[in-house]
Amino acid sequence: NKSHHFKVWLRSAAVILSCREACDTCVDGCACVHPRVGIGVCARAWVWVRVRVDVCGWVWVCVRGGVGARVLRSTRGPLLQDLTQGLLPQDLTYQLLRDKVGLNALKEKLSQANAIAMVNWNSILGMTGIWEGLARDVLPGLGGPRRLFFVDLCDPRKRTRQDLRQCLATLTKIQAHVDVLLSLNYSEAKQCLEVLGASYSGADENAEASRRAAVQLQQMMGIHMVSIHQLASCCAATATESAAVPGYFTAKPKLTTGGGDNFNAGLLSALLIGCKLDTALRVAGATTGYYVRTGNSPSLEDIVDFLKSLPRLDTLK
Repeated sequence: NKSHHFKVWLRSAAVILSCREACDTCVDGCACVHPRVGIGVCARAWVWVRVRVDVCGWVWVCVRGGVGARVLRSTRGPLLQDLTQGLLPQDLTYQLLRDKVGLNALKEKLSQANAIAMVNWNSILGMTGIWEGLARDVLPGLGGPRRLFFVDLCDPRKRTRQDLRQCLATLTKIQAHVDVLLSLNYSEAKQCLEVLGASYSGADENAEASRRAAVQLQQMMGIHMVSIHQLASCCAATATESAAVPGYFTAKPKLTTGGGDNFNAGLLSALLIGCKLDTALRVAGATTGYYVRTGNSPSLEDIVDFLKSLPRLDTLK
């Protein structure tokens, strides 16, 4: 009976999401899907997905301008249908995805997207295989402009070091077809550096040290972008630029669970509507800053008001 909030700010996206934690048994649950105006250039720029998870498994959501969910129901009833009924996250493989969705349907859905987000690598044991299958069968033939390929590992400590090493190598291969954006927190960045034979140099919660780490990871992996978010700052690096900006830390947050997800949503949204790197980071920081203070994900107006008011920032001790 855990509630999980997944939010994606996209004009058009194909998204694979999984529940962060699985219950012991699969039972009927309910799901609500709400389109909501947020950061973007039109009312269709956000999709707000709130899932009350009473089941084990994952959901496939394909979004184009609004909400189009083939597996997720928007009314009370079984949360998972067809593809995921009775499955645990570790059961999901590329072959199952291809068999159930169909290769042509998969190509069609992804060709309509300007971003593809893959999250919860840590709990979906077949995720690396899914990436490899997409790189082999789907991504090369999508056509059109290059798409952002957003990845959130979600605490790789739960996987072996060899798993993580293979994961990062696969993302490097995928870069040939899409622009990979790897979003990490401080702990995840340290782990990625370690499996690549490097180390994090600098104090914890140091913005400049994180920026250097992002630059190092981007160069070692050769992907489009690496971002690192901490409690009081965030940074990102591409092949041509890097930036670090202060965050919006508060010593008395109302809610912290989901802060990283809100950061990711803000960053991806800002990049998709053409914001420069430092601006996108500020939008992402403001998004999570608002969220941890209120317990709610912000609307466009909320973000604007938050940035205008420049709330008093506590010092991280």
